[in-house]
This record gives sequence, structure tokens and C-alpha cells, in this order.
Amino acid sequence: MASVTDQTGTRLRFKYQVIAEQVGSWIASGEYPPSSVLPSEVELAEHFSVNRMTMRKALGLLCEEGVLKRYQGKGTVVIGPIGGADLADVLYIGPVEAHLFNNIVRAAQRQAQQRGVRFQTLETPRSDDSAWQATLAVYAENAGGFIVAAESYPIVHKTLSSLKRPVVVVGDEPPKGLTLPPGTACVLADQMRAIRVAMEHLLELGHRRILLAEGDANPAGAQIGARQGDRAYPEPLATYYGAYRGVLATHGVADWEGVVNCYQEVEGVVLDSILAFLQAPDRPTAVVCQPDFRARGIYAVAALAGLRIPEDLSVIGINDTPWCPALSPALSSVNVGESLMGRLAMDILIGDMPEEHLSIRVSPSLCERDSTAPVGRTT
Repeated sequence: MASVTDQTGTRLRFKYQVIAEQVGSWIASGEYPPSSVLPSEVELAEHFSVNRMTMRKALGLLCEEGVLKRYQGKGTVVIGPIGGADLADVLYIGPVEAHLFNNIVRAAQRQAQQRGVRFQTLETPRSDDSAWQATLAVYAENAGGFIVAAESYPIVHKTLSSLKRPVVVVGDEPPKGLTLPPGTACVLADQMRAIRVAMEHLLELGHRRILLAEGDANPAGAQIGARQGDRAYPEPLATYYGAYRGVLATHGVADWEGVVNCYQEVEGVVLDSILAFLQAPDRPTAVVCQPDFRARGIYAVAALAGLRIPEDLSVIGINDTPWCPALSPALSSVNVGESLMGRLAMDILIGDMPEEHLSIRVSPSLCERDSTAPVGRTT
């Protein structure tokens, strides 16, 4: 820790440095083991009889040294001293090209380089096969720890479990139908909260008729207009719909809802359905696209309907893919924190892995651009 000296050469320490050393001693003694959560900043400030600014500086110093990590909504978590695990090689297993995982991999790779750890990737096949499993066995044997995409975990968990090495699972949701072994960590996006962030943004702009355009479920179809009882949707649309409907209910505007399922490209019956409701008297004034590449289809259909974005129709996406600023107008979106997920995954591997299961949800953030505006805005 940095320090200064007086004229006699005696080391002088600031109060926050003394506190940081004390908290560090708690961690070193095992009082707060890796993956445990420290008391709140307010509680610690009271314990040390200092103001919150001094306490924040002390914790910030430990964060800079890699001992602690702050997580919004969770608190300050003990990561452990840098180099806590003996890792020379980390292997990522999963998709590489998909936007979510591409950003996770790039961030984890940068973090590994900074820590002097070799980082390798092994892309999973579309279907499991014996040849790929043989390749996995060779790669896995030489790796000291693993970052695994949640969707790939079911085809690798037997191999990884037998090696008993640290694993961090990344993705939208934990692997379904499997019990993760003790010591496995999950770093996950919060897609439901991302939808809530998008919805809250539109509601703050005065929109009340908001369409949810979702692109992951099958078959394609549309359901627009006033709600008439509960509907059964396939996953993950059912989860997204729950977040969407919950925000409408919270704001007292649940008398109108619109959901369009764009599993395939926006064409045929889906295009006709969207065009029909965009031309209806009670048409939506805003659209949430999950994921945001569906916005390209919404832009095209809005143009056919003679609607301007954002003057007549606001559009916002989820995931903040790199081409969002390239659309005209630039697409507002919600970033789900892929880069932070990659950095956290590496931090957890390089620190001491939890003895029990650790799960962290990364908070999304709004990236406001030109495709959203107050309802009824004119040029």
C-alpha cells in the first residue's frame, strides 16, 4: 500500500490505509473467506468510527489489489489475494461467435493476459460427438481452470467433474436439469432485469402501449391488443413476458399488451401481423426487441406503415450488439454486462474458488441513443 514519510523518514499512513490493512487481516485469517460478503459500508464505517468516504477509500484500495470486488445488489465480496489459485492455463468452452459469449471471451482473455495466465478457447459443436469429446479431454487435461458457457455445460460436465478443477459457468441462466458440484461458480446476465430497464425507460418517456418483440421461441406468431386472461408461452418467452407484464402491472397500465414472437426473420404472417397492428387506431407507440437484432425488422415494417422512428414509434433493444449505433436512427439498447461477466469469471478463477456454490447476476445498464423519444414527439 502506498505511503508517505515525515522529515525523519518515519512512515506515515492515512486512516483509510490502516483500515484496509485491518480488513485485509480479517481476510487473511479466514474470518471472511473467499466468496463471503463483507458487512455493508455503513456498518464498517460505524465499526471503525469513520465516515463513509474514508471507508469507501479503504475498500477501494483492497479492490484495486484484487482482494475484494464490489457487485451491485450483492455487496462487497471477498475474491482473495491475486494469485490465490495456482493457474497457468484457463480454458473457455462454448460458443465464440455469438455476441454474448464473444464479449465474455474477449474480456476474460484480456484479464488473463494482465495476470500472466494463458487463455485458450474450445468451441463446442452443434451436437455432441466422440471425436470432439476426445479433443476436450486433451485440452482439459492441461487446463488449471475452466470458464464454460451455460448452454455447453451439459456436454462437458462429466469430464470436468472428474478432473475436480475450478469451473465458472457463464450465460443467461444456470444449466438446466443439472446440479452443479460444490465449488462451481456462476456469473450470469440478468435478462429479466434488462427487460425491466428497457420498459422503465419507455414508461418514463410517457409510453403506455408497448410491444414486446421476442426472437427466441418457436413457432412464430403474434398476439396483440388488450389482454384477455393469461396466455401460455414457451420458454424463454414466458420468462420475458413475465418481466414485461410485471412492469406494466406495477405502473397500472396492464390493460393493453402486445407480444410478437419473431423466431424466424420478420416475414410472412409475422410481418403481416406487425404491419396490421402498427396501422391500427390503438397501435403501440414503442417496441422492446429481445434480442435487439429484431429491431432491424421492426424498422423495416415501421417504414412500410409510414411511421418515423422515434417521432411516431420508439424502439429499444436488449443486449447492445455492436451494430446498434450503425442503425439509422442509432438503436437505444440495454447492455447486459458481458465484458464485466468475463472479468468476474477470471477474477473468481484466479482468486480462491468458493467451497459452496456461488452465483452472481450482473446488473444491466441503459445505453440511450436516438431511437427512443417522449411519446408524441414531433420534429
